This record gives sequence, C-alpha cells and structure tokens, in this order.
Amino acid sequence: MVIREISTQSREFIEEATGFLRGDQIVAGPSDTIYGMFMRFSLQNAKSLHQIKKRDQRKPFLVILPEKENPLTLAEEIRDSEKSNFIIGKWPGKNTLVLRKKNGIPYPPESTIALRKPARLDNPWFYEVVNALGFPILAPSLNITGEEPMVDPGEVESVFSGSIAAFYYDPEWKNSIASRIYDLTGENIIPLR
Repeated sequence: MVIREISTQSREFIEEATGFLRGDQIVAGPSDTIYGMFMRFSLQNAKSLHQIKKRDQRKPFLVILPEKENPLTLAEEIRDSEKSNFIIGKWPGKNTLVLRKKNGIPYPPESTIALRKPARLDNPWFYEVVNALGFPILAPSLNITGEEPMVDPGEVESVFSGSIAAFYYDPEWKNSIASRIYDLTGENIIPLR
C-alpha cells in the first residue's frame, strides 16, 4: 500500500489516484464527507469491496458521480418537476439521493441506487479525482462494517494492507458528518438521514 500525505491541490497525487482507479484498484482518502474507499463502479468491484469491508451483499454502496455525468446513465428519468427541481437544488453537495435504478444496471441488486455528486468546496482533492476520472465510483466509508471510519495511516495500513493500492492522507482535513440521504423513489421526497 502506498501512503501519501496530500494537500488538497496536489496534482501529482490526483493523477496517481486516478491511475489506480482506472486499473480497478481501491484507493482510500478523504471524500466530501468522511474518509472513504473508492473503486470504479462495477458489479465485480462491488463484490470485492463487500468482501474487504465484511459487509452484507444486500446493503449496497453509494455511487459518486462526476459533475458532468448524467444520472440517467444509472437511474430512471424523473418526470415529477418537484423532484427534478429538488435534485437540481441538492447537487452538487453532501446530499445522497436514492433513485429508481435504470433497467440493465447490474449493481446494486435492488431496484434503487444511491447517488451523490460532490461539490468542489467540500473537498477540492476528492472533487478533482472524481472529475478527472469521468466515470462513477463506489464510495463506502473507510472501515470494516460496524466499526468507526479510519483516518490514521498506520491503522489503515494494518487493517487494509494488500487490499488498498493507496491511502491519501490530509492532516488538515477532518471527517465531517455523513451526507444527508433523501429517498425520491415514492410519491413524496423522504429524508432518510
């Protein structure tokens, strides 16, 4: 595992992280909310992350979208103008939206998908990595399921060495609160967290 101390503007480490992600490897570091594990969005990669995190396969991971990614590549179109306006008002930012999954998308196994588009102001490094990639990524918290999210490089290395390609650590960045979650799959918009 490569461990890098980063500044939020480190171009070299943004390019390195995107290289690992393009190669279907796991990268860990600060997201727009808490430290997370990141991997290219695919069914096989989701299975790998579930195994590494010891997480029930029936509990799907959040999917992070780059700014220019149309959510309709993964989610069904929303024809309700109130919900459409709600999405516009919540993205980009620390808001996860649960939408109906588009047919033919193999992950998650349920009929819904949780999506978020990060804002540059919340963490410029994470924003740059996501947008330099240009494709969706899986983004669970950096921990074994049921345990506290990790931030210490030594702890991350002792638990995830051999599973994570690189851990990017920013000593100035602190875990924030988890994102707000809204369910837009029913008649009403329901806040879940």
